Amino acid sequence: MARPAFVIGLGGTGQWVLTYLKSELMELNGGVMPSEVQLLGFDTQSPDVNLLGAGGGASGDARMGQLTDAQVGNIRLDKNNEFFQIGGPLFDVIKEIKNANPPRPEFEWLDTAYLWNLGSPVCNTIYGAGAYRQLGRLSLFNQVEAVYHRLYQGMQRGQEAIAQKMLGAGGGQQYSLSVIVVTSLAGGTGAGTFIDIAWLLRTAARSLNFNNFNLSAFIVMPTAWEQSGQSTDKRLRSYAAWKELDRFMLNPVNLQDPPKIVYLPNATPPLEA
Repeated sequence: MARPAFVIGLGGTGQWVLTYLKSELMELNGGVMPSEVQLLGFDTQSPDVNLLGAGGGASGDARMGQLTDAQVGNIRLDKNNEFFQIGGPLFDVIKEIKNANPPRPEFEWLDTAYLWNLGSPVCNTIYGAGAYRQLGRLSLFNQVEAVYHRLYQGMQRGQEAIAQKMLGAGGGQQYSLSVIVVTSLAGGTGAGTFIDIAWLLRTAARSLNFNNFNLSAFIVMPTAWEQSGQSTDKRLRSYAAWKELDRFMLNPVNLQDPPKIVYLPNATPPLEA
């Protein structure tokens, strides 16, 4: 019997890890997924897009197109329940943010001038984030309400699974939900969204008054993709993402200005972490 877990895979790497994990779990569980385990993949790129013929303005390591639509034998992620696509045409979104008056404070991190100069095809993340972390993160912000809802549902189901486990054990054994985020820091989607996903998970848990969980991450570093030699671009992206992770892991008690991320300032209540 599997322990209760909610495993979130980000980007192409996350999809592959979830698919291999699903294959192994089904093999060990008589061909079906254990009810205690939830899998959920997030990616900008639509798994139905053929990058080779799509003309999607490929750039940034050719959008790492070989990572999409993972399949192990006949095992794939369920596109309705185990996968959520966050990519879309963002050029007009960037234009709106760039021209907003007054400026929208929730997007003060976004370099609109740089992204604007990339052009419309590159900013269409249905073809992937193109190894641009800001495009990966903007894709999440563009659908953050739906993303948060999926994470909230996952945490709620995990909370219910823990309650059932403890009820079945007669209160004599303690259980906790393992919440695991899997990502690579070499690309754009995972490296651009993994901190937000972690904060949104904690926000969902607070809303549920759910404390009985452990949040951890498995992070693939750039050397995993350097079979043909060192990649400066991948290392720079990974360094920047790791630096941000280091900042957000600091104890807010020791900070004069504790970090807070506002996603939907006009929602009631505002969605923030």
